[in-house]
Amino acid sequence: MIAYVDARRGISGVSLLAALIDAGADGDEIAAALRPLSPREAKLRAEETIVDGLRTSRLSVDGTGRVGEGPREIVHRLAALDLPRDVVRRAADVYGRIALAEARVHAVTPRAVRFEELATLRSVAGVAGSVLALHRLGVERLTTSPLPFGGGEVTTHHGRLSLPAPATLELLKGVPVEPQAVEGELVTPTGAALIAALASGFGEIPPMTVGAIGVGSARSATASIVTRVVLGRP
Repeated sequence: MIAYVDARRGISGVSLLAALIDAGADGDEIAAALRPLSPREAKLRAEETIVDGLRTSRLSVDGTGRVGEGPREIVHRLAALDLPRDVVRRAADVYGRIALAEARVHAVTPRAVRFEELATLRSVAGVAGSVLALHRLGVERLTTSPLPFGGGEVTTHHGRLSLPAPATLELLKGVPVEPQAVEGELVTPTGAALIAALASGFGEIPPMTVGAIGVGSARSATASIVTRVVLGRP
């Protein structure tokens, strides 16, 4: 199975997961696999919503709290779940990339990196859930469009930052981008890290027989994100 991610209107971990569930991944199975991350039986579901007049799927996570303080603790929590080994390995790769990016922009070591927004249950569900969904769907190859390079600023616990945020920009090294006349966070750190870790090619959709299409949406701090996924056979 091939997956093509059309991220021209943005990507985040939760928008990718919503699109994969919309394309056929079993949201209930993913929710059950990740439920032990929450202290009180969190629920995860994809709900239909309209964005710019078109139907999309948006992820709803009922549950609060943090999964860990940093990447090592989050990966340790994921490794304790009943997940395929390859899913844990790929999720660890995603968080390893985020740790390296954060370490570089803040001039600390990767071990010293601590997460704020990225350690929430919702954020971790977006990353681990997306990797698990791809595994369950039998995706052997993932390619993606160039990612949008928006502008503007975002307020974080570090203060006001130019977009793309510094860590996101670090994660986009080696990833094709294209300018967008949009001010807002179209690519989140988790979205950039997932693509950097999982994509084997960039550009237009590869030759395939289309089998399923999923559309996921999410709100970043400053923009509406819409991510499309096309699944098919070579």
